[in-house]
This record gives sequence, structure tokens and C-alpha cells, in this order.
Amino acid sequence: KGGVRGGHLSRMASKSVTSILLRSLPSAGLRSHFRARFRNAHPRRNICSTVCCKTTVHGNDVAVEQHSELLHSSAEHTTTQSADSSDIITSHLQPIHQRLTSESSPGPIVIFDTETTRRSIYQGRLTQIAALRVPPVDDAAALFNAMILPPHDVTPAITELTGIQTWVINGKRCLFKDGRMVDSVLPKKAVMAFLQWLPKNSVLCAHNCKRFDATVLWREVELAGQTERMCRKIAGLSDTLEVVRRKLPERKKFGLKALHVDLCGGFDMHHDATADVEALRDVLEAAGITGDDIWDATQQARTSLHTAKEKRAINKRFKTLAPLVGKRIISEYCSRYLAVEGFTYERLGMAYYKGAADGVFDILVERMAKRSRPHYILAVSKKLSNFFSTRFRPRNAMKDSTSSPT
Repeated sequence: KGGVRGGHLSRMASKSVTSILLRSLPSAGLRSHFRARFRNAHPRRNICSTVCCKTTVHGNDVAVEQHSELLHSSAEHTTTQSADSSDIITSHLQPIHQRLTSESSPGPIVIFDTETTRRSIYQGRLTQIAALRVPPVDDAAALFNAMILPPHDVTPAITELTGIQTWVINGKRCLFKDGRMVDSVLPKKAVMAFLQWLPKNSVLCAHNCKRFDATVLWREVELAGQTERMCRKIAGLSDTLEVVRRKLPERKKFGLKALHVDLCGGFDMHHDATADVEALRDVLEAAGITGDDIWDATQQARTSLHTAKEKRAINKRFKTLAPLVGKRIISEYCSRYLAVEGFTYERLGMAYYKGAADGVFDILVERMAKRSRPHYILAVSKKLSNFFSTRFRPRNAMKDSTSSPT
């Protein structure tokens, strides 16, 4: 109406739908990545068609079909879409090195696993790190394995689990695996060798990576002084636990051993890094995991580094609140919540010193009002105020006592 041509109208609709679909992606990095990928891969095709085909993989079939009928009614687009669908259907029949190498992945997939001296991700140090390239790059070895001599001893519980322990022989600490001495290197040399072995722009993935392996690895990288090199070397880190949960939502157990038993038929070497990376590769192949699935769950390197640092900072603040938990003033859950919100024992005590009970309540409301109910904040502030009142007097009370006649 009004002399507007159909081609101009279709371009306007295409741009609006494209912007809507791209805005639905979870992060700005993914949006820019997909824009660049689609423009390079399909220079003559509308970007919206590629986004629609991509969205079909994630299950939005009805919306995609509507956009396809509205914007792409030509026979060429129908043929392309059917070809893409056939590739998706037969993707689970391809070998693992072909399926994990996709156009959306910025580099090769590297499956890695770590073993530590303790169960705690904040106190444990590396004793073993293994990684597997999928697919191998150039003529380099596809498998990386380094046994690491930690600065402190391995706990008996970890020794029973992994078979790794340290003994002193002729005044020299040595690393043993299953009762046999193994060649080991210092943590810094192991990190340097691992970064040298890693291909450029690789995506590191591990099972339960966000909660354990990423935090441990970033700590060792920071202690070795290789943080910037690590951020430049890798594209990001992905947690295969999240990938498998999305791929197999009907399952109840997602541990590596349970997945390998159910999907691959058995698992012999548990809690050995080299066996774990190979077992994870078999699980990804059996579950039909593709490179796109891993890339969708990838966290950028600097974001993962920031998350690891924040976890360690929260743990330090949580330790300062231990006297409150020991005296049963607050629960362990409450202390963890206060640590996440940025509170320490010293900060709460200073708030009481400056403003008495009102000071504690005000500082809690400032940080916790968005997530907690008022009566919960009030109850916590009363408990904290009663505790600190037995330790010292507020500043205002001290001024009043000094100014008043005796």
C-alpha cells in the first residue's frame, strides 16, 4: 500500500526477524560470533535463513517454519533446508573427530581432566593433568599427560581414590602411582608444557568443569604467572556435564562413571586423568554430542577466570565467618550466603561498631534486600548485634559514656 515494493517489504521483515532471533541468543559474544560465521559461510544468502536453520536444531520448529514460509518461499531455500536437516539427522553416525569439529567452533576441542591432592578446590594442588585433542592437530601427539609433584602431601582419602602419593627417598620427595615411582615435574613446568601443547583458540572441556577442574586449573596457571598467555591461547571452557544434561534430560545420574557404564558398557580406570579423558570422549561419541553442543555451553576464558577468582574470594570470606558458625549464631548456609554477598567478620563487626544494631541492619538491607525477605534480614541482624554486643561497645555508646558525668 502506498507504492511500497514487495522486495523492499521482505527485506524490512527479514531484518526485523533477524534482529529478534539474534537477540534471543544468551550473550553478546555468541551474537557477534554467529553474525560473522553466517556472513562468511553464506555471503549471498540472507542471515535470517541461516539463523532459522540453526534454531531448528534447538527445537523451535513451529516458529522456524513460519519464518521460512514468510521469508524464503523459493525452491533453492527449501533444498538447502532439507540438506541441512539430513546432515542433522545423520550427525550421530559420524566419527567423534568429525562431529566435534564444526564451523561454529573457533578451534579444536580439547578434553582435559585433573587430579588434586585434596577434595577442596581451594586447597588442593595438581598431581596430574591429562588432555586429549579432538581431532589431533598437525603431527603432534593427541594425548597430553603430566604427573606433577605437589608442594604438599596427598591426603590418605585421595591416595585411596587415585593411588597417587608422595614419599621421601634419600631426602628427596618423589611421586608414586599405585605403589610405583613415576617421573614427575614441578607445577610451573607442567603448566608451561600444557600451554605449549595446546592449539591456538582451542575449547577446553571437562566433566564438572565449572565446579572443579576450571577453578583448579586457573589457580595453577595464576601461580605459574601464565594467566595472560592462557587467556590468549584458549577460546573458552565448556562443562560437558551441562552438555549431557541438555542432550539427555531423561537421565537421573550424570556422573562420568554412570554415563560410561550405561552408554559404553563399563568403566575400569576411575579417577585416573588419562583414562577419564578417553572415557569422556567415548561418552560424548555415544551420546551424540556435536561441536555445536559444546560451543553452546562454552564460557569465555576471561569470564571463567573471573568466576574462579570470585569463588576463591567467597571462600576466604566464608572462612572469616567461621566464629559465627562455631558459636551457632548463624547457620553454615547463612554464612555462605553472607560470603556470597560480600560480607566478612570484620566488615560486620565494623558496621556494629559504627552504628550499633541499626548499622548492622542497614548494611544487610543494602546488599540482601533484593534476594531476601525483610523478616529474615531482621532476624539475622538481631543475632549478629547480640553477638557483637558481647565483644565490644559501639562507638556512639562510648562517646556518650565519656561525655556524661560520672
